[in-house]
Amino acid sequence: MSIEMCIEAEDVLRFEALVLAFNKTGVHDFEEEEYGFSGLFPISGMAFYVFQKEKCTVIPQLLAEGADKKFAWPVGTRIKFRYVNENFDECTSQLKAFISNLANVSNANFLLSFQYDTIYAVRDKGGLHKIADF
Repeated sequence: MSIEMCIEAEDVLRFEALVLAFNKTGVHDFEEEEYGFSGLFPISGMAFYVFQKEKCTVIPQLLAEGADKKFAWPVGTRIKFRYVNENFDECTSQLKAFISNLANVSNANFLLSFQYDTIYAVRDKGGLHKIADF
């Protein structure tokens, strides 16, 4: 069974900022998809899938458990990260670097959850906050 982490980002997140955050984390090759784009992190082999409202229907509400009680922003981008189990530590390290880079290159709000269940990090007007260890 594969671990899947999810980002739900505010609809003001720009494509250029997203690509820059991936580039700063070592990802330079992307595959255009009908829903957005996908790729792999080079060290861990962790796959990611970016769903953009410009290319597909993105539910504008936050889906993470309990998020609707704490946060309120229209979602425009969802990103799913699929871990490679045997590279768990590398996947976690690269995901942490990615969310830090994303928070640094964009003011867009976002949250990171485990399969829309447990929220692990939130980027809001106060910056990036890690809510739980992952």
